[in-house]
Amino acid sequence: MKIGFFVLIMTFPGAIINSVIQQLFCRTLRVAVINTNYVNIFSKMVDYEEPKDSTKHILITILPFITGTILGMIMAFPCMIEIDDKGAFNIIKSLTLWFGLSTVIHSIPKIENGKLLWENVFSNDKKFIQKIFTVPVIGFIYLINLLKVSDLITVIYGIVMINIPMIVISKLL
Repeated sequence: MKIGFFVLIMTFPGAIINSVIQQLFCRTLRVAVINTNYVNIFSKMVDYEEPKDSTKHILITILPFITGTILGMIMAFPCMIEIDDKGAFNIIKSLTLWFGLSTVIHSIPKIENGKLLWENVFSNDKKFIQKIFTVPVIGFIYLINLLKVSDLITVIYGIVMINIPMIVISKLL
């Protein structure tokens, strides 16, 4: 619990950025946003109506994960390639790296998203094909959250993800 609290406090920019991304997808998919709270990072930051269409529900759950991960990687990439020979402290580079890492860390869907998705798809009269496509998404959310037993795992995930562009570039050169 103490590590989770520390990670949350240290990565609050990512929580806010991820909430903005989720709100953007809600509005894009025409799902009403009931409440947005960017000040209290300990509560649900984006509260939206439950979509009747399970496809929209899947997209609101998965697209912020993909977008947040890619956005965080893009933010951190310039900081990863620019190595200062003198080791001087660069506030802009440090802030950009912090924002990128925290965005990747908070892009992981919460277990609550998986539960709501499950209830949406299996409590209603949905088509069999929708259920088939939704089960792997829900399984993915549960798997990620099971692996995320400690909030330290999310930090490791973030560090690995922001290093992937550098690994790919080093293999190409």
